[in-house]
Amino acid sequence: MEKEQFEKLLLRTAFCFMACDGDIDPNEVKLIREMAHETQLFGDIDIDVDLDRMLGDINEIGGQFLINYFAELKEADLTDEEQIKLIKVSIDTINADNKVEYSEIKFFKIVRDKLSVDDHDILDAMPEIEEYLEQDIISPSYISKLTADYLGSFATPTIGSLDNLAEEIEKAKNKN
Repeated sequence: MEKEQFEKLLLRTAFCFMACDGDIDPNEVKLIREMAHETQLFGDIDIDVDLDRMLGDINEIGGQFLINYFAELKEADLTDEEQIKLIKVSIDTINADNKVEYSEIKFFKIVRDKLSVDDHDILDAMPEIEEYLEQDIISPSYISKLTADYLGSFATPTIGSLDNLAEEIEKAKNKN
């Protein structure tokens, strides 16, 4: 995949995993900003502009935003290395708030279904996520049911702006 397209997909992935439990935690925003500024993971993307746009989109269309993401992911022509990087961003975002919700695991399994990279390659890169890769009985009907179940319980996070989250991040820092 073209580098710029992949960087945008990585940012959408981080955003979707940040929002998938229905609660955008300030630590998740902090992580995404660190990924952007310290490691240049998202290239030259203005993440504040893109995150604000995605917040507006998910507030407006809710679960359809995630359905669109799933479709984009399924159609993406990603190398195994890119897929592993996408999974790493997903797991890092899930872990950013120090709690793993069942909805995040369901969301991860749906995303994992859209990727073609072998589990062994994933575990070579991230052995600590073995439990995320444990197979349920996977069939097209199971994935459809899992997706419908997840989207049926998805609570769209309504956030005014990233500035509000920035204030919450500062408050959280001061508590620690």
